[in-house]
Amino acid sequence: MVYEVKPWLKVYERDNFTTTLAPYPEIPLFKFLDDSADKFPDRPALTFLERKMRFPELRTEANSLANALRELGVRKGDLVATILPNSPQFVIADYAILKCGAANVPCSLLHTARELEYELNQAKVETIILLDSHLDIVNQVKSKTSLRNIIITNLHDYTEREVPPGFIPGAYQFRQLIADADPEPPQVQINPKEDLAEVPFTGGATGTPKGVMLTHYNLVANVYQTWEVIRRSDLGFLIEGYGSILLALPFFHQYGHWAMHSAVFMGLNMLLVPDPRDAEMMSYLMKKYRPMFNIAVPTQIMKLLNKVDTNIGVLSASGSAALPPELAEKYEKKSGAPVDEGFGLTECSPVTHINLTGLTSMFKNKQGKPVAIPKIVLSIIKLIQKIVGGERLLRGFTRAVPYLSKRAKKRTEELAKKGLVLRKKGSIGVPAVDTEVRIVDEQGNDVPIGQTGEMWIKGPQVMKGYWPEPGKGLIDGWLPTGDIARMDEDGFFYIVDRIKDMINVSGYKVYSREIDDILYQIPGVEMACAIGIPDPDRPGSERIKVFIKPRPEFAGKITAEQVIEHCRNNLPAYAVPKFVEFREDLPLTVTEKIFKRKLREEEIEKMKKAGLLKSE
Repeated sequence: MVYEVKPWLKVYERDNFTTTLAPYPEIPLFKFLDDSADKFPDRPALTFLERKMRFPELRTEANSLANALRELGVRKGDLVATILPNSPQFVIADYAILKCGAANVPCSLLHTARELEYELNQAKVETIILLDSHLDIVNQVKSKTSLRNIIITNLHDYTEREVPPGFIPGAYQFRQLIADADPEPPQVQINPKEDLAEVPFTGGATGTPKGVMLTHYNLVANVYQTWEVIRRSDLGFLIEGYGSILLALPFFHQYGHWAMHSAVFMGLNMLLVPDPRDAEMMSYLMKKYRPMFNIAVPTQIMKLLNKVDTNIGVLSASGSAALPPELAEKYEKKSGAPVDEGFGLTECSPVTHINLTGLTSMFKNKQGKPVAIPKIVLSIIKLIQKIVGGERLLRGFTRAVPYLSKRAKKRTEELAKKGLVLRKKGSIGVPAVDTEVRIVDEQGNDVPIGQTGEMWIKGPQVMKGYWPEPGKGLIDGWLPTGDIARMDEDGFFYIVDRIKDMINVSGYKVYSREIDDILYQIPGVEMACAIGIPDPDRPGSERIKVFIKPRPEFAGKITAEQVIEHCRNNLPAYAVPKFVEFREDLPLTVTEKIFKRKLREEEIEKMKKAGLLKSE
């Protein structure tokens, strides 16, 4: 019953957020682009390698490509694959695919031939749009798949370095198809609740990838759940149609894809970074454009720590993996702006939880209540916006963020001493509006507040099912996430671990994420993680091994003894690591998470070669 009461609704009311947005609009996802092109005809939709593209141009390019795809035989219900970085081509291709009634299967740029062949065959893909640098890998698998149409583009198309496309046998040129096509969009009837908009594959880091069926309705609802709340706020008019957003998170990942559609919905200028590891470009774009938001993952925050200008004032949101509290603290101190955390899954379009306590704390009074802005003040701000321009006004706001953030930190610390906690670092936040959440035990029964269990989720953003079967992966509309979590008395949720990352030490459950957080407390640690490896002396039990990547200036200065001693002082005896390995680099997934499964597989293989484990 405790989860049915939804204690998090008190947080909504405390921060003046709406408690429901239902009913959600049943519209095609591509209406976001059409609407922004009409509302913001002079605003840039994106900036890529110094080249800007306005919303009407983006719409025209998407319309033309949609017609070209129809000419190539793409029909409603088809799945079209893309292998593209963050670029104008990804945005154009995505909306073009939607406008001809098909769904996008975004593939990773890091796929091996085997991985790509698997996804193309599972989705029965006949048409693919890709960078020309990936043509070789597509040609390797073409004969083993249903591929008929291969459309290629160059990274520098739509930039000053663009060169006229040449003829390549067996492939169509992206730019030429658009140039030859009718700019009027094809007329296709979309049933938003039934028709698929996207089928991303997920699970590659934990097992066999599964296609996730996301409808137009799922994706529209999730953007509304996260951004309509901001748009309806007193200061929403400052952001819509004027703000910029830094997007280095790969669009082929659902978190990045959501951010892309969110930016189009809000009329934001997308500052595109094609390589998610390029912290230099991220820092440069922050300094030049002072965007309102930076949507990132913890690894990117980590890399930016030594690159970003002091007091840059750009608000950051971190997701996709756990954000170590120590990292958040250091980055906030350097950038002068809060880093808020969220949570989601590909199966949920992806956002399920949001922790905006860093942002909202900047607009609280001495009693911890939202600052009420008088109508006369709002009128003056709107007048200033008209005089100086909305974009310029927002840049001025980012310059004020360090001051607001510093003041908010002092105020939250004072209120915390009085028992009123405004900032909950380490929490993934409260459920997004109209999202139901339960924490259940192994029998599927709700657990009491504060106890751990598996998190189940239900809401308008939850997938239709795993491809190709509607309802697959769901239990009466609920999605079992595979995440171990707990909820506090205020309705804030905390991820404890992934079920598959939990370590079994002689019957004790050890949460690897708790060890990870302890490791990040050690001075000089840049990246760290804990995994469980088989205990050859106790079948069914595991030992704990940790991996550490020191910061360059600390290389060789941190010892295994120091690490184990630190863990011994902060963890139960059974959770203290047995082994420590230092590495110059740790393997990362395509979304820059530490690839724990790969580390575990490497260790098991070493143990087999050493005769400690039997080979299967």
